[in-house]
Amino acid sequence: MISESQIAATVKYGKYVGRSGLIGLYFLLISALLIPIVTLAIVMSALGGILVLESEIVTTLILINAFAFLLICIAASLLLYHKRNIKEIKKWMQDAVLVKATVRRLDLLSSYYSPHQVAVRFEYNGAEKEQTQRPNIVLGYHKYLENYCGKQILIAYSPAYNQVIILQDG
Repeated sequence: MISESQIAATVKYGKYVGRSGLIGLYFLLISALLIPIVTLAIVMSALGGILVLESEIVTTLILINAFAFLLICIAASLLLYHKRNIKEIKKWMQDAVLVKATVRRLDLLSSYYSPHQVAVRFEYNGAEKEQTQRPNIVLGYHKYLENYCGKQILIAYSPAYNQVIILQDG
């Protein structure tokens, strides 16, 4: 069975965001959550007469908190997205079989395909299989997979879920 540290990407989700990526997102979320707390402390100090808030400072605090709210929304949604993906990929890993595959860019072969679209071709149980990358609704195609184009790589194929996991080199 493959380990999570061996995963580089998947055809479905692109580059794999593992433990270190999640730690970075948690750090961003916690940092952004601290901004309203500090703002609250500043406002309480002003109400207690310790500090005087001028209009420029109030405007700055409002803008900083609006930016913090945006960061909180982005970090929380990315955390939920990547945690859901990791949970799904762990299911794929349960029955995954290691096979050799080749990766190619489809848009270079025909104008029918979208720019940056990639396909992974491999053989499983004597049958030729191909996984074609589907676009992300927001981001389009995962351009990270282009790094593997024209190469023979090791993949983990999950027959139960019909999904391809691209493994790290070496």
